[in-house]
Amino acid sequence: MSCTCLFGKGTLTCHCAACHVTFTGAESFDRHQTIENGKVVCRDPATWMKDDGDPLFMAYRETPDGKPVWGRYRPDLPQRTFPVPA
Repeated sequence: MSCTCLFGKGTLTCHCAACHVTFTGAESFDRHQTIENGKVVCRDPATWMKDDGDPLFMAYRETPDGKPVWGRYRPDLPQRTFPVPA
């Protein structure tokens, strides 16, 4: 499977070839996938919330093609906002 997304470089960057979302590391990448009915399902990091209502992920930076790079939510860092795709 090949992917034409421009997600940048870095030893801690993980890009999902299934949903084409980029993460700051393997832990965040692994957390975005769940097993439902025996199949791997990618969850949208922008909509996944913790039990206390805080987001599980936040956008840390931008890929070269302008898409967010997601990582674990940290309330001490500013949240990046990106336009909602049409």
